[in-house]
Amino acid sequence: MAQGHSSKAIVHQLFISECAVALHLTAIFNKLGVNTRAQVAAVGVAELLAAGVWRCSRTAPPGIELD
Repeated sequence: MAQGHSSKAIVHQLFISECAVALHLTAIFNKLGVNTRAQVAAVGVAELLAAGVWRCSRTAPPGIELD
């Protein structure tokens, strides 16, 4: 899920049933208190930022200046 794979792709990669994937996703959603994969990603980013493991960069593309 962290790489953005669909449930079907996870089934094929891990050789488990679609039901097993759904059960694991439900457990993850419940543990994090979220309802969607996007919310799981947002929680993950927030945790990384809070831990100082990942930092947002304010690097602009060439030709663009940031204030």
